[in-house]
Amino acid sequence: MTDAAAPRTRRTWDTVLTIVLLVVDLVTAVILSYLAIFLVFASDSCGVGCNSELLSFGVLLGFVTPYIAFAIALVASIVLLVTRRRAFWVPIVAFVLEIGLLAGAAALTFSAVA
Repeated sequence: MTDAAAPRTRRTWDTVLTIVLLVVDLVTAVILSYLAIFLVFASDSCGVGCNSELLSFGVLLGFVTPYIAFAIALVASIVLLVTRRRAFWVPIVAFVLEIGLLAGAAALTFSAVA
């Protein structure tokens, strides 16, 4: 019979780095959602042909998605840390995802302006 695999050791540097990166990611989410509020100004040049529903959806998407990405990163990091796997990369991916989602929301908002 084979012995059970030895339990994984906890890496202190990974835990500390993950927590620091999650705090940076939270601050980034707050800043990005604040910047998303300014997407409303895209409607200043609206004439008759603007799609106001799409514009509103783009602004809402830009405001909410950074927090959703942060929440997913927080849960994934906790799960990885509890199972003693490396988790420092999760907040980095969430950071890139937050910026990409805000860029997508801005593109959606600007596409609503005719």
